[in-house]
Amino acid sequence: MTAPAFIRREIPPYELLTEEGLALVESTGERLLAEIGIEIRDDAEALQLFKDAGAGVDGITVHFDPGHVRHLCSTAPRQFTQLALNPAKSVQIGGNNVVLAPAYGSPFVRDLVGGRRSTTSRTSSSSPTRRRGCTIREARFANPPNCR
Repeated sequence: MTAPAFIRREIPPYELLTEEGLALVESTGERLLAEIGIEIRDDAEALQLFKDAGAGVDGITVHFDPGHVRHLCSTAPRQFTQLALNPAKSVQIGGNNVVLAPAYGSPFVRDLVGGRRSTTSRTSSSSPTRRRGCTIREARFANPPNCR
């Protein structure tokens, strides 16, 4: 079975939260990003990009003024094409398009007996996902070369 590149959603989205609930989530998120921030480790380029975009950077911690993340999100396109090596498998992200992909956990696999396991353990555990043919995208990890 060959999966389509992407699926176009023809039904309206579910409203999971009331307007008040959505406002509460947004205001809480803004408070956390302003007061606590997010840590970005071992990526000076990302820290500089956030700083250039107007975020406050203190060491490895990035803080956002209320409304800043909303503004940054408003500059992103509502829809874009993720290009594949095979153009027939390129997908439209956003809008009414749905891209199905499996979810994975931590990129570092551990067990109680042997400790950290090699990347091949994770790769072999994801093989059934690839064989099914019903997912559109397979999630990949971007591990630094020294972690493989």
